[in-house]
Amino acid sequence: MLKLVSEKYKFIMVDEYQDTDSFQKDFLITLNRAGSNIMAVGDDFQSIYAFRGANYKNILLFKKDFTRGKLIKFQNNFRSSKEIVKFITSITDKISNKIEKNSFAIKSSEKKPKVITVNTLEDEGEYIAISIRKILSEKDFHGTIGILYRNKHLVNHIEKGLDKYSVEYNKIKEENRENKIIENFLNFYNFFIRPEGFNIEKIRLKLDESKEDKQISTWELVNFINKVKFIKKNNLKNGEKNRKNSNEVEYNRIIDEIESKLYKKIVRGYIEFITEVSEQNKIDLLFYLYLSINSKKMNLEEMKEVLLCNCKNIIIDELKIKKVIIKKEEKKQGKVDLLTVHSSKGLEWDYLFVATVVEGVYPRERFQNTEYTKCTKNNISNKENELYIDEERRVFYVACSRAKRDLTITIPKRIHWFNKDFEGISRFLTEIESENYDFLSKEI
Repeated sequence: MLKLVSEKYKFIMVDEYQDTDSFQKDFLITLNRAGSNIMAVGDDFQSIYAFRGANYKNILLFKKDFTRGKLIKFQNNFRSSKEIVKFITSITDKISNKIEKNSFAIKSSEKKPKVITVNTLEDEGEYIAISIRKILSEKDFHGTIGILYRNKHLVNHIEKGLDKYSVEYNKIKEENRENKIIENFLNFYNFFIRPEGFNIEKIRLKLDESKEDKQISTWELVNFINKVKFIKKNNLKNGEKNRKNSNEVEYNRIIDEIESKLYKKIVRGYIEFITEVSEQNKIDLLFYLYLSINSKKMNLEEMKEVLLCNCKNIIIDELKIKKVIIKKEEKKQGKVDLLTVHSSKGLEWDYLFVATVVEGVYPRERFQNTEYTKCTKNNISNKENELYIDEERRVFYVACSRAKRDLTITIPKRIHWFNKDFEGISRFLTEIESENYDFLSKEI
């Protein structure tokens, strides 16, 4: 079968290689060894999907994984002005693990990026709206305008400001009904692939939890799964690959500790998942487990219709592709685009506003879930924290690098987010030399 595939696909090009996960990389290596030629295009600075399983190291190790590969660097920036390129280069200079590049702009210099401080979130929304009204009123105005926000909890004040000053905008939604189902299943899949690095709250909202379940810390589920992983890892380390019966005894002991019937079902599913060899069987197993624990909250027939590709098989990459297609179909033409940073990849605007660049938002505070803090905060190494900060730094880079002519960054002095107060300019800005941007304080 492998030989047939490699003969059929002699040349394979992979776009956005920095967003591939370990399974996709191993699949490509296998095809390459079988005879397929692999060409990958990507930018390690734009690897911002670790929470979905993407591994930025894949692109850094490309030449090692594909020994005949050649590295070709495209260092000309055709999008942004010289001043903006200088600014975003100051961000990437601080990234620890990267492919060294010397980016330079083709376009002539225009205005420096602006960093604007205001008093409150409401002031930020009004400042952005007033600025856009001014841009739109210019006689020689032509181009596009974008506003990027961090997540859905930090957008309402911007919408209120735009509405107050009658600025028409197009809020690019990340998900419709069908997309939501796909996204939820992909979240569930990613949790089973990498439970220790996934935000469990995204799954908790989709489970048929009883009142008793909700009284139990969801992070206990992660702890039980970690116990299962430890048993398997320890046995493999000791060369005990055939201890199936003994493993079952140890696994059952863990399951007996679990009070929640729902969590028992998930841990049993995880044990089956890690002991199953066939990738298709693993996906089928997850599919039916997902259906069984979401049947009350979602229409069962609708879920089957959306998730069953070709009536029988679920192919993860097909779901991801379909999700991207739905996103693109949702975008409409408008004067001002309003969307999250993660939705902005691949897009660009002449005038761009990056909102709420406060410490705790960029980088996003890692321990916003109190239960997560109790369970894992003390176990995070300096290396793991450094990798997390680099991931967040790349998120900020992606946001700012969408700008073509004019970049404005806005910062309220204090915000209340996830039941906590945050204040102060993001460290990602304080790291940048002050001559690379204009700093202004505005009273609204």
